[in-house]
Amino acid sequence: MRYEIKRIEIWPVIKVVMIFSLLLGFFIGLFYAFLLMLISQFSSPLEEFGASELTSLGSIGITFIVIFCLVFVTLINVLAAAVFTALYNLLAGWIGGLTVELEPKSDQGSIPVG
Repeated sequence: MRYEIKRIEIWPVIKVVMIFSLLLGFFIGLFYAFLLMLISQFSSPLEEFGASELTSLGSIGITFIVIFCLVFVTLINVLAAAVFTALYNLLAGWIGGLTVELEPKSDQGSIPVG
């Protein structure tokens, strides 16, 4: 059986992308916070180059970095997903959508329940 995907609903795509982006943004924020904490440990050689503000990062700065990355990554990914989904819907209406081929699953190896 061949089917054509003519339209993709935008809201379910946004929900899925938002969940993945929140996780991705959280881990990116933790990564950057960890890097800045490592840099602040080597502050004495960096103070010659005017990087003394890295030593005063603190827990508020780390929290801000994690939250900023979380919000920024989520916002960018959700906007991109919404635009690309709308663009797909527009183009699928004009030139046709993706064609998928589906076949029914055989139940020969399954154990009947009940």
